Amino acid sequence: MSKVKSTLSKRNQRGLWFLLIVMICVVLAPRVLHKLLKTDTWSIKETVLDTSMDKVERKIAYNEFLQNKKYKKNSKYKLPPKAFDPNLYTFEDWKKLGLSDKQVAVVLKFTKRGIYSNDELQQIFVIPEVLYDMIKDSTFYPVKQFNKNQFAPNAKKVYIKEIDIVEINSATLEELEALPGIGNYLAQKIINFRSSLGGYTNKKQLKEVYKLSPETYEQIEKHIVVDLMLVSTININTATVEEFKSHPYFSWNVANSIVKMRAKFQKYSNFEQLLESKLIDRDLYDKIVPYLTL
Repeated sequence: MSKVKSTLSKRNQRGLWFLLIVMICVVLAPRVLHKLLKTDTWSIKETVLDTSMDKVERKIAYNEFLQNKKYKKNSKYKLPPKAFDPNLYTFEDWKKLGLSDKQVAVVLKFTKRGIYSNDELQQIFVIPEVLYDMIKDSTFYPVKQFNKNQFAPNAKKVYIKEIDIVEINSATLEELEALPGIGNYLAQKIINFRSSLGGYTNKKQLKEVYKLSPETYEQIEKHIVVDLMLVSTININTATVEEFKSHPYFSWNVANSIVKMRAKFQKYSNFEQLLESKLIDRDLYDKIVPYLTL
């Protein structure tokens, strides 16, 4: 060995050591790389999973925020303390749920005659949608009692004679169906339009009901009356653009114009100021004023 050593120069010895190190690296490198790549892949998967979970958690938190915001915005409406029959609720009971005196008066006119389902409850146009959604799962109703005479062949004719005059702001589906020329389809359309308006202010608005012909209007005109006390109104000094826009007579542009002019006047003192808007002519003014209050 000493002879071999003596025959190798220092340069050759360094070359041998270098070659030995290279061989060791070639043998060990694949194992090291495999281990490193496996760890990196797992880390990447963990990162993607963490990111995905963060998105889900953020989405859940955001939905909860929106839900809380919705109820905070409409906090004046309250959940009923227990299941209830709307027909038995008193003036004070409805007030506790958040309705105004005027709204309660309308509701009681309907319940006095009797309502027997959530569909009929929803047709009471003065009950806001948010309140209806809060109470609909807490309601129960009596079983509707039928008079066997009403199933006689001429029952419908007798029913029409009994209902000579119909107040259209509080009329039920059955009362509207009893009017000449009005079947279930048109009766439902009259109620749907009444709900979107917040009540009819005059008979002629029935001409705006989809599919109600001029001939049908002439048939029912003498059989109907309008109670203006049952009409829901919008306060032009406090309502938002969205509140105006929820009414079919107010486009977004008109609603926005009313709110912007209110900022200019600081407060409306009379309805005539609305005519200063370039978007409100006399015809539109006459249509919307009955639905406004100061």
